[in-house]
Amino acid sequence: MTDTAIYQIKKFDDGFVLVEIKKSHGSPVTQVPYSIEQEAESGVRAATNPAVFLSNGRKTAALDLVRKITRLFIQNDHLEASALLTARKSVEDLVTASIAEIRNQPECVLPEAE
Repeated sequence: MTDTAIYQIKKFDDGFVLVEIKKSHGSPVTQVPYSIEQEAESGVRAATNPAVFLSNGRKTAALDLVRKITRLFIQNDHLEASALLTARKSVEDLVTASIAEIRNQPECVLPEAE
């Protein structure tokens, strides 16, 4: 039994959703909602960059997130609300980079233009 997946990007409320459908027992489905801004950025990245660059971008975004989380939440004794905004922005950057990489895969079905 394989654990391969197909991906679909669909419009969802005021944004989009990435749908992952695994071809395994039970056909598990995962949905990741994201913003119109992330859709635009991930589309531009996927269209203008080679796969290796997108993969490296995702890994760099993940590393940056871990560093920021460490600095903001572990090293500091005093938590500030701005740390939450910084963490959210870093997570959104990682999601955008990951969606760009997935969009570049042949298994990804992109939304139809209206």
